[in-house]
Amino acid sequence: FSVTPLTGLAQAYVAEGDQTGAKQAYRRAVGVYVELSVGDGRGGLGEVCRSRRERGIGWGRREESVVLDEDCLAAHLELHELGDPIAHLELVEVVDKIGTGVYGVSNMTGAKLGLALGESLERIGDMRAAWEQYESTQATWREQQRGGPMEFNGEEVAKRAAQVVTHFTSAWVGPPSFSPSSDHASDAPLFLVGMPNGGASLFSKILRGHPFVDPTEDVKGDFLLKAAVDTYSIETLVNLSRTEVLEMGSRYLQRRAGATASENKFEKGWMFVDLELHNHWHGGLALTALPHSHMVHVVRDPRDSCVLAYKKVFPLSQLQFTSSISDCMQFALLQLRIMNYWQALFSGRVHQVEYEELVVNPETISQSILEALGLPWDVANEDLTARSHKDLSFVQHSSLGSWRQFESQLDPKVNDIYELFKTQLNPNVN
Repeated sequence: FSVTPLTGLAQAYVAEGDQTGAKQAYRRAVGVYVELSVGDGRGGLGEVCRSRRERGIGWGRREESVVLDEDCLAAHLELHELGDPIAHLELVEVVDKIGTGVYGVSNMTGAKLGLALGESLERIGDMRAAWEQYESTQATWREQQRGGPMEFNGEEVAKRAAQVVTHFTSAWVGPPSFSPSSDHASDAPLFLVGMPNGGASLFSKILRGHPFVDPTEDVKGDFLLKAAVDTYSIETLVNLSRTEVLEMGSRYLQRRAGATASENKFEKGWMFVDLELHNHWHGGLALTALPHSHMVHVVRDPRDSCVLAYKKVFPLSQLQFTSSISDCMQFALLQLRIMNYWQALFSGRVHQVEYEELVVNPETISQSILEALGLPWDVANEDLTARSHKDLSFVQHSSLGSWRQFESQLDPKVNDIYELFKTQLNPNVN
């Protein structure tokens, strides 16, 4: 049985801003499981979501565990996100029984439920208990990934960063081949990079409102994947000939031409946004392979972005640094240093946007970046300004510095890393 039609209806209500209708639809979805599994559902969320499967999955694969249906839990989590008051009490029970092995779920679902309980505690104002729940859940998640492909290895990441700046030198890049102008070419992707919850997605939405920017956003895979590169060895990549590098750019553009929303958007006079947070690794290669491309680094106070990311669980190995505040802060610092390095190599083609400035002055920041890209501000002024204010209407100034509500729980080293981060911010990048 699937509750997809009901959850789809609920999502439609959310899109329309009807939270009451959404809650009713999600509650009905959970109620369907009540009817199918235990009748009146008085046994709580665990009984409601009891699976008809015979064997357990994940969480130690305990055969004696009651397996909870993942679809049912997903519908329940949506209720929690909408602030359903019953959801909090049900989460307390089910997370406790998952932790003690009474209930069995996949590791990913267990982590999502644990973090959801943390958010629920935060919503009712118990910040200390909320942070303890986040820490406990993330510690369990890290332990589950230990020794596997999802484990974050800070030493390997630092080693890779050192290789990037060692091998992709000014001699390899060569002389500048492009200066901004109003004469755009179709090979003009705008690479957006940043941290999870760092504001890159928001800025992408604003930029795609410009009449000369394709409204379609390309978010599937990094530059190497899109350019059909078989190897990720930096040593191999830097030994490619200039012709081979430009061929990579051609393959990238061919893929984009086949994926664009409409043919008339991919022609002379249009740019398009490529949002992949980790393309900072491939800046030297991408900007060389695509001589008309630009790269924008959206920078946010890493204390804010890391605390927000800490409340989530990511299934991708390259985002596992988010399960540790310290690892996340160090990664943000490393990303900033790499982007500063690319800015030094590709003058006029790498730009920095501070999220905090974007929230406070969206029109000023948008205009400065568009002008640096050679996109005319006059044709975008009225429409883009309206879109900017609309897109930022939900971002209250109070959200800036929201990490402070957990300041007493954070390791003092977090502020030390931030002070170092501030010294790396480059006010000359524009």
